[in-house]
Amino acid sequence: MEEKYKPFSIEEWTVMKAEVEVLGAYLPESQLRIMWERCTRIRGKAENQPCSCKGSSGLWARCIDDIRAFIKERE
Repeated sequence: MEEKYKPFSIEEWTVMKAEVEVLGAYLPESQLRIMWERCTRIRGKAENQPCSCKGSSGLWARCIDDIRAFIKERE
């Protein structure tokens, strides 16, 4: 595993980057689990996944922001 992409493998990094690039303002239900898992790996701590209700939108926005920031720092 290349240090630059830790805690992800190069393959995981490539898939994550491609998936995040096509995200708009809406996070599909099918992507919730994997995006939250990626987010907690980036943050380095286990956190319970929030629900998909409107009240949790801020948690999801921060999650995606964290993933995008992680990608941007490594490009």
